[in-house]
Amino acid sequence: MRWLASLTLTLLVVGLGLAGSLPSPPVANACSGYSGCTEWAWERWHVVNGTPDLPCNLGYARYWAENAQADGLPVGSSAAPRSVAVFPPGTFYGPGGQYRYTDPTWGHVAFVESVNPDGTFVTSSCWATPCPPADSPQGVFTFNPDSRIRFIYPQTTPTPTPAPNPAVAGDYNGDGITDIAVWRPSTGEWYIPVLGGTPIQLGQSGDVPVPGDYNGDGITQIAVWRPSTGVWYIYGGGGGATTQLGQSGDVPVPGDYNGDGITQVAVWRPSTGVRYIYGGATTQLGQSGDVPLNGLLDRAVVSRAPSAPAMGSDFNGDGVTDIGVWRPSTGEWWFPWLGTTPIQYGLPGDVPVPGYWRSPTVADIGVWRPSTGEWWFPWLGTTPI
Repeated sequence: MRWLASLTLTLLVVGLGLAGSLPSPPVANACSGYSGCTEWAWERWHVVNGTPDLPCNLGYARYWAENAQADGLPVGSSAAPRSVAVFPPGTFYGPGGQYRYTDPTWGHVAFVESVNPDGTFVTSSCWATPCPPADSPQGVFTFNPDSRIRFIYPQTTPTPTPAPNPAVAGDYNGDGITDIAVWRPSTGEWYIPVLGGTPIQLGQSGDVPVPGDYNGDGITQIAVWRPSTGVWYIYGGGGGATTQLGQSGDVPVPGDYNGDGITQVAVWRPSTGVRYIYGGATTQLGQSGDVPLNGLLDRAVVSRAPSAPAMGSDFNGDGVTDIGVWRPSTGEWWFPWLGTTPIQYGLPGDVPVPGYWRSPTVADIGVWRPSTGEWWFPWLGTTPI
């Protein structure tokens, strides 16, 4: 189960003491029988992922993908960090024309350490038995994307979702400048320095802060949404002190969906991908596991021009909050105007960080990569922050 560099095949065979013969294939249905690349991939998976969900009965390297899928593990054609790459017999290339042969009989498996924005992926692999401990990468090589390669993903890969964030910036005094503010979930108190030192009481533990301009006066109002009842509580009114929309399991996504400068009450239902706008139409976009984009953006500490939508995410600059979702399993950004062709930017395991990073009126997509601490944005090319 080794890589054989094409220009040094004879030297490698002699140097590894194989006497010109292929290594014995691993014994199927027994982890203790794995050797070479299968041994490394199995051990490295458990070291990095810390999960026992990679079975011991996957057999020879070339059959790992189909056997893993039969055992219930997710398998796909996109490289992802912490996955296992399954190579059939053949030649596979990397950047700069480098290439590796897989074993002509048994294929090869390697552990994916990371994936670059251009789709190339970095693997570690055991080149010869006995394999070294799998607590650090060995036999590192970068490969180009190839449709022949399949990937086995951990079942326990976390789905990135926006973490509850008590920071609720907004323009609370109408001067056109974003003001810092904090909402304390344990007490339901809002601390807004520009409004004085006395906290404002609205909400309780379990509520979700949803500040916005609900009456169109250009001033952010404090508000909370109560998941247990679906009730929106808006301080000082704004079309009614309370409004009912949503249910437990929904995600609040308020925004200016019609361009009138007023924040509308809205929720997105992950189980169906449907967005419900109070007094407006329902829209279907997304599926279970997706993350609504303006639900993330509304909690960002950003400044907006007066023409930007009220507490919403405007990705095309038309002044209206856009409906969009991020798909963690594929790194895809879905918007209605894209039809069936999403924007591919990011990897499974990334956290979406959309924001008004370059313009106060047009939002940009971007991701933060927890595995490396890197911030990736399209305009930076292949150089993250």
